[in-house]
Amino acid sequence: MRTTKSKKPITVASVCVAAVACAVGAYRFVYLPLRPADVSHARISINATGKFDKSQIDGAVKADLARLKSWNGCRVDAVRYDAKRSATLLAAEHDVTASGGSSSISTAIDEYGMDNVIYLSNDISCHAGSQNSSQDGWGSWYAWNPSSARAEHGWIFIDEGY
Repeated sequence: MRTTKSKKPITVASVCVAAVACAVGAYRFVYLPLRPADVSHARISINATGKFDKSQIDGAVKADLARLKSWNGCRVDAVRYDAKRSATLLAAEHDVTASGGSSSISTAIDEYGMDNVIYLSNDISCHAGSQNSSQDGWGSWYAWNPSSARAEHGWIFIDEGY
């Protein structure tokens, strides 16, 4: 008579390990890349000199954070407004396009006025699968026009980038 060796039964521990591995993989490779950007821990830094009042700048920051939530799988680490840097960048952008060419920022300056356009700088960390990236100093440009139907917190998004 032949005896057959029985296979070892699957242990509870191996099922638990497999379940945990699947959960970690799903969290890291599915959930994190698809979730809206985390803006809850963003450091806000404002260096203003009177061009915009506090409520206007707060509105610009709120509009920026709301827009940046669409950066799925990312975290907004900082939002900065520096009035001098903003004015310098606005003037430089407008000067460059004065000699030919165009840009959305220069068009916004022409449409809304130099004193109604703002530049915010963002630090953003993104996580996609096993890759991490960082966008430090990512710029966001907005125009103040609270009567516009497109405005969020009084601000119309113009453009973004370096």
